[in-house]
Amino acid sequence: LYRRRSDGTLFLDIEPINLDPPASPSAIEEASDCNRAWFFNTNETYGPGAYARMLERQVAAIEGYSDGGHVLSRGARPGDLVYAYRNGTGIIARGTVVNGDVQLAEPKQTVFPEATGDNEWHLRVDWTPFKKPMPNAEVRKVTGTGLPVRSTFARLWNGKVRQFLASHEQPG
Repeated sequence: LYRRRSDGTLFLDIEPINLDPPASPSAIEEASDCNRAWFFNTNETYGPGAYARMLERQVAAIEGYSDGGHVLSRGARPGDLVYAYRNGTGIIARGTVVNGDVQLAEPKQTVFPEATGDNEWHLRVDWTPFKKPMPNAEVRKVTGTGLPVRSTFARLWNGKVRQFLASHEQPG
């Protein structure tokens, strides 16, 4: 409640209200476990064809980020779904996180040709390529929102997007 008096002073009366405590973050996380899915952009800007090596070597790989390990370790856990996206093509594969550990790539296991051995990070993913890519335009048309294509690795929070991808999977 507030009131401005005729002399210009402001009277403000604030009373506390009681709210039930919100669900704990762990409770929210547990409730959404069945919907844990991630978007991974293969980002081949500086390494054309890297997506094929990622699928072959069963990894999600990023290169050139000083905080690369952190980018891939944003909470992915064993069993989580990951959708691999190739710019200009769409979702090209679906995978399952193997162990959730993010590791610096061994020099002979890099997927980006310009990787120096200390700037490429891998997350083990059991990939299954799609027979036909799922374009972002199709996802946007059906769900009203698109994929987070400007992200490298992001949780897919939008239920409509998750459901659409799951219902249209065509792993090869």
